[in-house]
Amino acid sequence: MPVESPMPESKLIVTSKNSQSFDYFLSSRAEVSQVKRGLFLKAINLSMFFVASRIILFCCFVLYVLVIQPLTAEAVFVSMALFNTLRLILTFMFPSAISQASELKITCRRIEVFAYY
Repeated sequence: MPVESPMPESKLIVTSKNSQSFDYFLSSRAEVSQVKRGLFLKAINLSMFFVASRIILFCCFVLYVLVIQPLTAEAVFVSMALFNTLRLILTFMFPSAISQASELKITCRRIEVFAYY
């Protein structure tokens, strides 16, 4: 059972000796709007994670039938396995890596500003 702190974290930040710099970081409207934008993009990415592979598979199967030949079970199962493997990498891991890199850059900039303040 975790032990609760008698002081919430926000009060700990405010009562530190450099409270002005923390107040600036916590109350920046630009930062809040960037966080909202990032969460909105993450929501879009998550929805695309579930929908995109089905739409791409449908389009591929339609083009396959129109251009090459009728579908076979082998072609359907192999292409579905390939798209399901790529779906995890392309729609979850790659954008996650980009967002983690940008968060790292922002965090390093904040640490530099705080350290030199």
